[in-house]
Amino acid sequence: MSLAKQNFANQSEEALNQQVNTELQASQVYLSMSAWAQHTSVALPGLEKYFRESAHEEREHAQKLIDYINTRGGRVVLRALQAPETDWKSAKNAVESALQLEKDVNKSLLNLHKIADSNGDPQMCDFIEAEYLGEQVEAIKKLADMVTQLSRVGEGLGVYLWDQQLYRDGTGAGSRATGNVKHDSLFEDEIVECPALLATLSEDARISYEQAKVFQQRYPPDSIPTDITMSQYVSIQEKGISAFEFELDTDSLSFVSARTEIQFFSGEGCLQTNLPLPRNQEVYYWEAKMFEKPVTTTVSVGVATKPYPSWRLPGWNKHSIGYFSDTGNKHFSNPFIGRPYSYGYEEGDVIGVGYRHRTGTIFFTRNGRKLDEACFGLRYNLFPTIGANGPCQIHVNLGQMGFVFVEANVKRWGLAPAQGTLAPPPAYGFEAGSFLLQRGGEMSSLEGAITPSSSRYDDEEEEDDDNTPLIQQRSNHYAAIPIPSQQHRQEGTPAPPSYSTFPRPSFFMDQAEYERNRRAGLI
Repeated sequence: MSLAKQNFANQSEEALNQQVNTELQASQVYLSMSAWAQHTSVALPGLEKYFRESAHEEREHAQKLIDYINTRGGRVVLRALQAPETDWKSAKNAVESALQLEKDVNKSLLNLHKIADSNGDPQMCDFIEAEYLGEQVEAIKKLADMVTQLSRVGEGLGVYLWDQQLYRDGTGAGSRATGNVKHDSLFEDEIVECPALLATLSEDARISYEQAKVFQQRYPPDSIPTDITMSQYVSIQEKGISAFEFELDTDSLSFVSARTEIQFFSGEGCLQTNLPLPRNQEVYYWEAKMFEKPVTTTVSVGVATKPYPSWRLPGWNKHSIGYFSDTGNKHFSNPFIGRPYSYGYEEGDVIGVGYRHRTGTIFFTRNGRKLDEACFGLRYNLFPTIGANGPCQIHVNLGQMGFVFVEANVKRWGLAPAQGTLAPPPAYGFEAGSFLLQRGGEMSSLEGAITPSSSRYDDEEEEDDDNTPLIQQRSNHYAAIPIPSQQHRQEGTPAPPSYSTFPRPSFFMDQAEYERNRRAGLI
């Protein structure tokens, strides 16, 4: 007898060993379902993945029970398993069988909890409740939903499209363990083409898709350096948020003004920022306001890698995600099928995009309300990206002003500080002097040194026009010219243009310059 055994009834130990056998039997059944779905006559990768992950999860459940038995000082006794079915007939039949299997496992767990309670073992009751019961309820709910969905879509193409969606969702063991549907992962989101999916695209859309696919094969995300360089980092420090701007693409019918005001004219296209989303803080966030958007124009707001095909909206190609205005769906690296996400948006609405770089998670907001996480696992450098298929005007807030999403303001999630560390231009006055009046004094001093017969001043007067800069550095050419007397000045040439030469008392003039002009008779 183990020295660790205490308040662990033999009946509880026997029931735990029986539950180990139940979990291993469920794992065998799920493994058989996975092999069936993988067969070439079935070819349902979504179900194959779901059943395979479920088989792995049931084995983990069994291992967890084995560990618990040993921890309590019991002895593990494994029993022979029954051979499961090999042909599950159809997707609906397989999922219905999985639903019944989960109900049987849950029934066995409830009986196990009852035995532990009857033997006065609160530790075992707590273990079963924390590790199993809640998760079983979620698994049963998920499978029941899947049965309902398969009843709606019927057979043939409907099952195929449903299975593709299941594959992209990645709903398997991970989702059951957390009680939630697992979000999209970039590593699992390979587009599986087929004639049925390509048939959903128009001829122009199909050509655009094929061209974009070739483009990304030639220029994958790591084909050009996109990390923030040291000079760009210094620019962000000095300029703050002003270092970020949307880059104009000459191939698209679009225009960018004031760095973040975007205008699309016609056709499909997108624009991206010059710098990627930084990775210095936990979350980065930005917003886009639909300033002008006709109902006939579809806008997609999201992120994408670089290089990205400029004629495609974000979300339609690999390594991108977009929240679409017409349907409210999110497209994650897929032009064929968008997942229901939220309501659509129109003129006046504000769409926000948040990025958690440690997990590669993207979430959206709509008019200041946070929506669910849209995807996770995005590991490349990501650029704010906005696309449209028609005329519209969008104003983007990267952090230069307050956000509609209050939490982003409180936690300062903007891409950079609103103000950088670069000092403003020096102020004119007694502290810094005035180049304008200083040059005026020099030009006035030059009057007496130039005779009426000299052509130097005439040449300068002809060259002086509205394009002559008012502020210039001191010229060494006139440094040796002495300051003329008042009498000499009165006998000189006509007065030069008043905007650049004739000084007058002003707070722009420092004390030394004032004294020099006074001694020269200019004041």
